[in-house]
Amino acid sequence: MKQWKDKSSKGGIPWWSSAWVGLVGTAVGILIAILGIAYTYWSNQRFRQLTYYVYPIRTVVLRREEATGLRVIFRGQDITTDVTAAQLTIWNQGREPIYRSDILREVRLETVPPVKILEATIRKVSRGETGFAIDVSRLAQGMVPVRWTILEHNDGAILQLIYAGSPLTDISVDGSIVGQRSISTIEFRGKILSPSDQLAALERSKRVTGGLAVFSVSIAIVASLLLLGLRG
Repeated sequence: MKQWKDKSSKGGIPWWSSAWVGLVGTAVGILIAILGIAYTYWSNQRFRQLTYYVYPIRTVVLRREEATGLRVIFRGQDITTDVTAAQLTIWNQGREPIYRSDILREVRLETVPPVKILEATIRKVSRGETGFAIDVSRLAQGMVPVRWTILEHNDGAILQLIYAGSPLTDISVDGSIVGQRSISTIEFRGKILSPSDQLAALERSKRVTGGLAVFSVSIAIVASLLLLGLRG
């Protein structure tokens, strides 16, 4: 009678029953459990976090030095400086709703240093139920107070400012919310690329993606050959 032999074990125990495989499995299980506990804890945390982000790219509507022979009038006002358009987003990044009654000190957009804001508009609102609105009575002082009925998680709006100043003028949001002494901000720390730089970056990305695809296929082929060798 021919005796059956397990060729995959090479005369020993199967590779998948080794002690180190069990240890790795245990470690992975513990790690998954820790991550699950951490995620559950974080998702259950409720706090208010009014946040804003100023888009890094601004549009120069008028460059005064290039229009020296023209008289520029905007809504009856003589413009003697550059005119720039900027956009920013303001929203509740926290999981605790922010009601109008939670505003301890007026929340407002400000230009730094103060420059005249020619126009302030709401470009988009997350949903109409927020009651998001702006006050345009203090544009000449470089201020735009904002208010709302309720901002739940990720509720907010995109605002656009057209102001009499250069693209280097800072825009900030000031105010105070219950449980949050200062308004959070997210700053863009990258580099704004020119069109030629963007094209070059795209080409590099394509080459890297192609290289990773070839590497992945190679790894898959090698793994398949090794498995066939073990089974043989």
